[in-house]
Amino acid sequence: MIVTLHLGAHKTATTYLQEMLGANRAALCGAGVDFWPTPEFRQTVTPLLPRRTSAKRSKSAQQSHRADLRRVCAARLEQAQNRLMISDENLLGTPQQIVESGRLYPKLGGHLAAMADVLSGTAVEIFLCIRPLSDFGRSIFSEVLRHPNDTLYEPEPFKAAWLEHAGSWVAVLEQIRALFPQSPITLWSFHQFRDLEPRILQLMLGLDALPDLDRSYVYRRPSLGHSAVEAMLAYGRAHGPMAMYENRAEIQAAHPRGKGDWIYRMWSEEERQDLHGRFRQDMRAIRRLDWVTLLRPDDPPVGQ
Repeated sequence: MIVTLHLGAHKTATTYLQEMLGANRAALCGAGVDFWPTPEFRQTVTPLLPRRTSAKRSKSAQQSHRADLRRVCAARLEQAQNRLMISDENLLGTPQQIVESGRLYPKLGGHLAAMADVLSGTAVEIFLCIRPLSDFGRSIFSEVLRHPNDTLYEPEPFKAAWLEHAGSWVAVLEQIRALFPQSPITLWSFHQFRDLEPRILQLMLGLDALPDLDRSYVYRRPSLGHSAVEAMLAYGRAHGPMAMYENRAEIQAAHPRGKGDWIYRMWSEEERQDLHGRFRQDMRAIRRLDWVTLLRPDDPPVGQ
């Protein structure tokens, strides 16, 4: 039994992959691969993972939660055939944690550490997609605006903290490695996802050839353009963050993406270049890590 653990990161086509694999479970099961649907995983497993309030719980309550987590995961492993695939970027952390701290996954050791403990003794393969800090930061900030929050997150405090404290993808990888020291990590850059998608799926599913996968139904939620982000922030300042959330669809529809308005222009050109430079440093360092496989479009096909 092998567990494929797809950890995201956020805003790297995770929802697309989760929906596509979830809707093709029958075809995957026919190939010996079981996919744990992400909504089901979040409903049954996430409530059992450590929370910020865990320290306030009694020791017996924490032990009970951990026992329930082991029971749920063990039952799911027993049902699987040759491979069980789990995909949930929230195991690394949440967008709110990133925006509140201005750091890459500041609470990574919580949920993922619990999963590492539960999966101890099981062969685990880890998959992760990353993107430049400039693109990741603006996408995460825009995403938080579409979540229900009691706080209206303003861009300037996040920008200042991100430029100073964001950290590096290498540090994220090292934390994952510390929790799963025996697990191979496969990595790719988001801007190459379309070219790499078939190979990524083959590797994650452990298949030399993919079954026919239906992608026709997959919903691709459009990103927020610059005018939509500005309109949402203005609405939130006037009416509060929950009203902004409740009216997010109407605000976005009134400010559709178009020429010159495809992305939220969060950074100055100087800031963008600085963040891109940090990403290039990360990629150079990642290439030197012998415990990470970095996928590239010119790699030979799987099985050759």
